[in-house]
Amino acid sequence: MPRPSGQSLSNLRICPVAADAALYLLVPASAKSGSAWASGPNRYPPPSLPFYTILGIVPKLAIHRDAADDLQSLKARGEHADHGAILAFLQQAKADPALLATLAEDWFGEDGSADYTVRKVVSLHQRGKRLWRLKVLTLKGMAAGYRVLYAFDQRQEVFYVLGIPPREVAYDQTHPRIQRLLAVYDRLGLA
Repeated sequence: MPRPSGQSLSNLRICPVAADAALYLLVPASAKSGSAWASGPNRYPPPSLPFYTILGIVPKLAIHRDAADDLQSLKARGEHADHGAILAFLQQAKADPALLATLAEDWFGEDGSADYTVRKVVSLHQRGKRLWRLKVLTLKGMAAGYRVLYAFDQRQEVFYVLGIPPREVAYDQTHPRIQRLLAVYDRLGLA
């Protein structure tokens, strides 16, 4: 996937969005813990960042604590290729509004035009749960063994990453991990 000039994939860190630390944003590693990036009522990037759209609205990426835990557990289990590919993608999506916008395009990348694919989780969309899945390819071109499940809040222009379950579990609506993810979806009011 293309990298904007001057952007490094290692210059971001996970930062809590809310006081209860249920949601996280990827923010510049250089941001001080007391800055608007990490505290205060406005935890989103300040307008001075070079991200613009035609309407001046820039989608944001928020990572739920369960998804952050999923990502850390991949690293702890030694699944470095999957961990690295997913983390790099999330970092890149945070830094690149054009890439972030593709997360709302069903079938994006299925033609091999990108290092990731986007699909609606049809069975959940039919139930009124607008969840999407992201399949990231590793550096060797193999699909990661995990799926990034997320929802898009159109009112706030925020993509919420809710979980990163193994692909065997990602579509099983009766699995406890997916039930917990759906409960988070409901608590966030993402209809």
